[in-house]
Amino acid sequence: MKNLNFKINNIGSINNADLDLGKINIISGVNGSGKTTSSKILYSYLVSNTSEGIDFHNRYIVNLFDKLLRFLHINIEPKIEDKLNDENNNDIFRKLRYIAEIFRNYYFFDDFDEIYMILEEIENEVEKKLNSKRFNALFNNLKNNLSMVENTNKRINFIFHKLLNNEFNEDFNFNDSSYLIFNDNKFSFPLNESNTNGNFNNFHVNDIFYIETPYILDFNNKKPINNRNSDLLFHQESLINNLYSSNSNKSDELYFDIPNINENTLKKINNIINGNIYYDDEQRSFIYTSDIGYQCNIKNTAAGIKTIGILQRLLSNELDTNSFIIMDEPEVHLHPSWQLKLAEIIVLLSCENNINFYINSHSPQFIEAIEVYSRKYGLENDTNFYFTKIHENSYQYDFIKVEKQNLHLLYKDLSGSYSIIDELSGKFLADDF
Repeated sequence: MKNLNFKINNIGSINNADLDLGKINIISGVNGSGKTTSSKILYSYLVSNTSEGIDFHNRYIVNLFDKLLRFLHINIEPKIEDKLNDENNNDIFRKLRYIAEIFRNYYFFDDFDEIYMILEEIENEVEKKLNSKRFNALFNNLKNNLSMVENTNKRINFIFHKLLNNEFNEDFNFNDSSYLIFNDNKFSFPLNESNTNGNFNNFHVNDIFYIETPYILDFNNKKPINNRNSDLLFHQESLINNLYSSNSNKSDELYFDIPNINENTLKKINNIINGNIYYDDEQRSFIYTSDIGYQCNIKNTAAGIKTIGILQRLLSNELDTNSFIIMDEPEVHLHPSWQLKLAEIIVLLSCENNINFYINSHSPQFIEAIEVYSRKYGLENDTNFYFTKIHENSYQYDFIKVEKQNLHLLYKDLSGSYSIIDELSGKFLADDF
């Protein structure tokens, strides 16, 4: 991944963030200071220029076709059947379904002459039968989205906007001074095509995953029908689908012949959780199998095993190099010794397999372990640390870069609660005497 400069101005609880992202990026700060907001924005941007982002737009186009078909069934089909039983009416639906299936089943499609010809025929035929502003709005929206398919940059900008709305449930807190910048490409608010100059051609990752909770394995303990689940945010649905494997029902082995994945790293993960997590097609759920043969449903497995197991699943499913993983507080459910082991796994994946990380954390032990292991494996100059600081006379926060020589100040800040405990403990001891 090329270096990415990532700026946020006056969005939600973030006053200003100016982040130069390296291979590993650690963000620390109090709750409610914008760390998760930054994660969702970064995720939406990165996934927009991937095959999964293209699939997201294809599904959006298919949904537009479905809306148009429902409208025509209600407003045209009965009239035609009552009057003429017009065969052209059936032809309209057949042609619309034909085009919809193209986008339902293909990531990319470059022969649009036939599609535009069919759409023109449909438009002319419908106008003979129906004069409707609703039809015109639906049809024009469909044509506009189809035109984006031939304009890569316009299409990716649209996907980025839609993903932001999905991730924030269309409740994006911004004002006239709000903007985002990715490598000098500025996105102003409200987001629309006229106020962006985003160019995605100079930046690309293969896969992007956002892991906010180990309980994602419990959210929907079976595959979503048609790989879709409208109750989940896009990053949750995407992660669940990528955790499934073509290697289902093979709990007795890990797949060390996977290309681009270091065998020793996968073995290290297996040794941490002393077993393997796999998806069972018959039970339609994830199963944990220990090295001594004990099995249980993932819902009955410790949260720490799930945390490490998610990385194991992604690796087992052929996680590609030049991928990006965003994690929210991965240390929360881990014993201190496992926090150290997770830190080493993250550094190894970044160093040996070109996996990039953006991690929010409250743990001084985990963050220091990242610092130490990045030095051990020669990644010190490509590991960045930031913390959030309240902006003066404001409810918002600034993201401040911490230089390596000043990391002790970050650790001191995160460990401040121990000083409070020591002070209270001292008072109680004094009272005892």
